[in-house]
Amino acid sequence: MKKISVLLSTIIFMCLLAANTYAHDVGETITTDITYFVDGSYCITTVTEYKKTDYNNAMPTRATTSGSKQKEYYNSNHVLQYTVAVYGTFTYDGYSASATSSQYGYSISNSIWSFVSGNAYCSGANATASCTFHSPNAGTKTASVTLTCSASGTLS
Repeated sequence: MKKISVLLSTIIFMCLLAANTYAHDVGETITTDITYFVDGSYCITTVTEYKKTDYNNAMPTRATTSGSKQKEYYNSNHVLQYTVAVYGTFTYDGYSASATSSQYGYSISNSIWSFVSGNAYCSGANATASCTFHSPNAGTKTASVTLTCSASGTLS
């Protein structure tokens, strides 16, 4: 009976550990913001943190964090048109931060839009992505998004 109890406890512990690891890999939403435009359309911006190693004053090394910032563009009828995202990795030490990598991502939700081009780059503590889309009705639109890391590792 004691072996079954130990085995059951081990299985429960492993399941909890696996669930915690999965939730961490998915990311934690830090902020969400809505920007409204004059024509009635709007943009929902979301910052997500994927992984972070905290800086330790006793060990003078730079910590790392990574995350994403995405912008979802909706028309005035509340229909999602397209999404642009930047994925960035940063180092920080309590005094400064710097972006070490960036990638762009996009999705098109309304088939009237087509993807034209995209790029991503790092500058200082910023990871930036820019994507251009085209629609026969609305013309060409460029959407940019910048993810910033503070000296303490906070993403915005």
